[in-house]
Amino acid sequence: MRLIVILFTTAFITQYSHASYQVSLAWSHITRTANYEISSEVKSEETRSPMEIKFGSVLSNKIYLGGIYNIGTRTVSSTSLTRTEKLTAYGATIGYDLADWYVHLSYYLSAELDTDDDNIFKEGSGFQVDIGKKFKWGSVFVIPQIAYSSLSFKIRDNNGTEADVDSSSFGGIIPQIAFMYEF
Repeated sequence: MRLIVILFTTAFITQYSHASYQVSLAWSHITRTANYEISSEVKSEETRSPMEIKFGSVLSNKIYLGGIYNIGTRTVSSTSLTRTEKLTAYGATIGYDLADWYVHLSYYLSAELDTDDDNIFKEGSGFQVDIGKKFKWGSVFVIPQIAYSSLSFKIRDNNGTEADVDSSSFGGIIPQIAFMYEF
């Protein structure tokens, strides 16, 4: 519901001074492998697949206002354990578009992290910074971008039993490829 309010507010604010609307989809798939030696060699592999959808407007003064919806998975595997986490988050975005470059700052109003060991981390919030370079390709833009995000959660729900969380975070630096349509 909050996301709908953000999108309608953005459309209303930009109705009289908008230069263009933008819809973009950014995606990444990263696999990292590390070897740790404790008493014997342990191999660990982390795979991340974040995807974000942004909708917003670039005003005539090059200020970007919009909303963001982020979904993604992270799987960590070792020789004895595999853990999968699914993230869902949404928020508001403000930024600056200059020629073919942009910088967007998003604040996540709500985030939830669901793990396969019956834990759901709730009441998450945080931020994300995207820096990208636009390349025109037909009627769309192809954008290599770097995203840095940091989310923290307040509550952990384990099979219906809720508890406060001292420290639980999700994020990092992720290179992404985005496709944007401007109208």
